[in-house]
Amino acid sequence: MDGANVEMAEQIGVENMFLFGLDAHQVQEKRNSYDPGGLYDGHRPLRTVVDMIASGQLCPARPDVFEPLVDSLLHRGDPFMVLADYDAYMEAQQRVDTAFRDQDTWTRTSILNCARIGKFSADRSVDEYAKKIWHVESIPNHHSS
Repeated sequence: MDGANVEMAEQIGVENMFLFGLDAHQVQEKRNSYDPGGLYDGHRPLRTVVDMIASGQLCPARPDVFEPLVDSLLHRGDPFMVLADYDAYMEAQQRVDTAFRDQDTWTRTSILNCARIGKFSADRSVDEYAKKIWHVESIPNHHSS
């Protein structure tokens, strides 16, 4: 998990999240030997997905819109190791599907996430940046709706 996910887990509880993928330590271990082209070539379901994205069928009006993404994944080293997380993503999606089918679990998780995620609101973040980073004061809004 990266810093943002760690902070979110502290607020909402890891049991209320659908985490997946490499952690920071695993990313560092793979950094020098990571071969996204080899993953693509050797993993048929992954290749099918990437090929579908590259085909243009997701956006017929602009069939080349995903070329930069595919280029980054296959020809520029996949710097965020997106392809390495494919299997873990698919497993996490199965967990999401299972939780969604259990209405009580899904409702509980949804409510807890909404109730506990306030720390990450844009208003709070901007206010904190204004005070701690930009060193500016907020201007009160005296307009009523």
